[in-house]
Amino acid sequence: GVGGGAGGVGGGEDALRRGVWDEGEAEWTMRDEPTDDAAEWPGVTVEGGRVTRLDWLLFIAGGAPLTGTIPAEIGALDGLTKLDLSGNEICGQLPPEMGRLTSLAELHLNHNCLEGPLPAELGDLASLTHLYLQKNNFAGEVPSTLANLTNVRCLSLYDNNFSTDVPTKAIFGKEAQQYIGTLGPRLVGRSVPEPPPATKVVVDLKPVTCSIEEVHQSLSGGSRVLSRQTFTVYKPVYGNKCAERASNSFLCKKK
Repeated sequence: GVGGGAGGVGGGEDALRRGVWDEGEAEWTMRDEPTDDAAEWPGVTVEGGRVTRLDWLLFIAGGAPLTGTIPAEIGALDGLTKLDLSGNEICGQLPPEMGRLTSLAELHLNHNCLEGPLPAELGDLASLTHLYLQKNNFAGEVPSTLANLTNVRCLSLYDNNFSTDVPTKAIFGKEAQQYIGTLGPRLVGRSVPEPPPATKVVVDLKPVTCSIEEVHQSLSGGSRVLSRQTFTVYKPVYGNKCAERASNSFLCKKK
């Protein structure tokens, strides 16, 4: 399922199936008959019976660009660590099944005719360190799930039709991580609610006549009489319970 066919990558497929590297001439040549053994195809690395790398950039395909779309079956190649389809004429949208390539460290899809929004599932590629998507026709917002790509060190998104602001060139290292960080979860179409209004405390001072003996008793709990001088005590009367807890004090003024 790596080759062309309906709904898959085609075009230069015959060159891939017939291509062979000539060590002596240090160039790609064509075998007489194509092979269906992907391990013998140029640009395909197979380890332990699993395809781990697809380096199908244009010059590997013998100068004939790959066309067609990336099929959903790409998700079955979950052993891939590198996928390079750059410099071809691949079109259509990226299938969400690409999110199953959780071992993928490098994704090179630049210089193609890919379009539509990026699938949110790209944020599942936690092992990704290199992401090159420049010079395509991708549109819509860059998904916030890309904030999960905390291992990305090389990022290139320019020359697309994104509605999200993207860097105008490839960025690397700390700069790439800083941009990735700006893609975190966003509140779309929601305003931050206003804080509740502060509780209004209404305080009224009610005059109460008392003696110094009464004041002494209320403060210390004793019963010793110091004098019988008369005071006017202004006792706070609060408009709500919150205010009642705010103060225990009396304001006193001698007559």
